[in-house]
Amino acid sequence: MYNNNNWQNDFQRQQELNNASNRIAAALAAQKNEDRKHLLRIEIAKATDRRVKAELQSMLDEIEKKEKRNKIIAFILLFIVMAVAAFVGFFFYNQHLSNKSTISNNAAAISSTNISSDSNPRNNIDTKQLTQEQVKKWVYYHMKKDNPNISGSSAYDFSIVPNQDSELEISVSSGGTPVNDYLIDSSGDLYKISSGQKTLLSKNWDVPNNFELDEPTQTSTSSTLAANDISFSSQSQVNSNNISDEKIRSEVANIVDNKWKNASQKHPYEIVINRDTPEKGIINIVVNPTDVQTDAIDAFRINKNGELEESSRFVPPYKMGDWIPIDTATQTQADEVRNIMIKNQNLDPNVLNSISDEEILAANAGNATNSQIAETAQNLINKYPELSSKNILENIENYTKDDARIYLSNINAEYIGNESYEYSSNIEKDKVIRTEPIAGTEIKKGDIVRVIYSKGPDPNTLK
Repeated sequence: MYNNNNWQNDFQRQQELNNASNRIAAALAAQKNEDRKHLLRIEIAKATDRRVKAELQSMLDEIEKKEKRNKIIAFILLFIVMAVAAFVGFFFYNQHLSNKSTISNNAAAISSTNISSDSNPRNNIDTKQLTQEQVKKWVYYHMKKDNPNISGSSAYDFSIVPNQDSELEISVSSGGTPVNDYLIDSSGDLYKISSGQKTLLSKNWDVPNNFELDEPTQTSTSSTLAANDISFSSQSQVNSNNISDEKIRSEVANIVDNKWKNASQKHPYEIVINRDTPEKGIINIVVNPTDVQTDAIDAFRINKNGELEESSRFVPPYKMGDWIPIDTATQTQADEVRNIMIKNQNLDPNVLNSISDEEILAANAGNATNSQIAETAQNLINKYPELSSKNILENIENYTKDDARIYLSNINAEYIGNESYEYSSNIEKDKVIRTEPIAGTEIKKGDIVRVIYSKGPDPNTLK
């Protein structure tokens, strides 16, 4: 029979259960999920009443179910986001391939020797981003329109140079004689320049599809080298790292071969390319002879704009001011040789200035040693004897026997001195101490110059 004592016990247990539940609920409210679960497990372990344990276990199960639901929802959301990102990436990648394919097809179509029998021009060519061949073709097409009887394009040289106003200046010459000047402005419009006046020829690409250059034409190498072609857009820098070694060697070899084609002695050479330079974006190129131990034949670099420049010096170290445009390098290098010949070899400056730059360079044997300088002088004198009509004896102290002999021969002096020696503690053995007459004396053809060589230090003074 259910009595009052049983009822009171039940009521008391229910109160304890409620108090325990409220206390635990208050504690759980301030905790994170992991902390809640930890706290519930502790309370379950401590609880002695089965109903309390059951209630606490129910609360723990609810928390774990909620966590599981949240994880599933987060996974679904992540999967949706990744799927959308993959779709967007795939879409843009296809667009990129499509655009690249279109550009390649257009380029192939333009460079084809027989594009189409259709004579209508392609109007989709951007005249602000023309390749070298397109610039030449556009200019030559309008030359042909003005005069249908002109020579083929191979008879003309096209010098194409970007200026600071993002324009292309085009100078056309034939055999060194100027023919016409043209300009493509920053808007891509083609003008003819005559007596300082600009005449608009075309605002759009108007070259018929079947119009072709008769054969490859020459172009000034001061232009900009690009990765796949030569780009003349000065609005953006060229990444010189995209220029292939093959392209560099081809351009440099063409310049070197043309410059030294008239040299009396041609050296086989190698072109050494150095991309690991202190200044990023600069590529250094040195042309070294492979049959003799001497200084470089020539030196070039590609600057940050992708422009090929040549050094005005023959030997390193090269300084910032030494790098000059290809078009002016021949004259600058020849003038350097002339100055050396005047100062060191007393050659007549008037005669030197009358000799072409190409012949001066063809005679140059190098500037690194006295013997090379003397050999250059002799090469020039052999062809132009009037160079040495007046000679002032230079100070040849420290010259070797061979250097002294070559030098005195160049100034037409009689060489005496093979057995003239003196002790010297300052001059190395077998090198020149002094000459008789002394340096600064005017030497005429046949004058005798006595050379006194060093025997080295006097052994008696060493004791």
